[in-house]
Amino acid sequence: MHYIYDEWKLIKKTLAYILVSSLHTGEVLASVVKSVALDWNIDNKLFAVVADNASSNNVMMANLKSWLDSKDCLVLNGDLFRMRCSDHVLDFIVLCGMKVVAPFIEAIRECVKYVKSSQARKERFKCTIAQVKLPASRCIGLDVDTRWNSTFKMLKDAIFLRQSFVRIAHLDNDFKILPTSQ
Repeated sequence: MHYIYDEWKLIKKTLAYILVSSLHTGEVLASVVKSVALDWNIDNKLFAVVADNASSNNVMMANLKSWLDSKDCLVLNGDLFRMRCSDHVLDFIVLCGMKVVAPFIEAIRECVKYVKSSQARKERFKCTIAQVKLPASRCIGLDVDTRWNSTFKMLKDAIFLRQSFVRIAHLDNDFKILPTSQ
């Protein structure tokens, strides 16, 4: 939780770590939040809750809002009660942008898969890195396609090692997946 204290000092606290062993339904999650709010005697002080767009969170938020409304505890009739998780929003933005460039990402991914697919190819790629005078310590990893930050790292490394991919395309007749610069 976050709150503002004397002289506008922002305070951040973790109120509880709770193992939710039953299904993570909206009703169960709302019950957990209610329990923590009551334990800390802050049920009449809740202003906003941050949650992503999971359907269970939609149910949880409706449940909490109804509970607090029945106690006449909502500020501005609860208009600001549900705050969207900025990380989740950013994730959606990045994923939408990645759809636009998906064919290019897939081409790079195939290049990385190729050079990582056997020990001999890994060694040959290492040699090309040395030939084009890039740092020998620099390597490239395959991304996890559900984790955009790993895709970003793979693309960043591929751009840095681009000359090595070009070189291996000249040395290895089986390497036919080099993306163009257009």
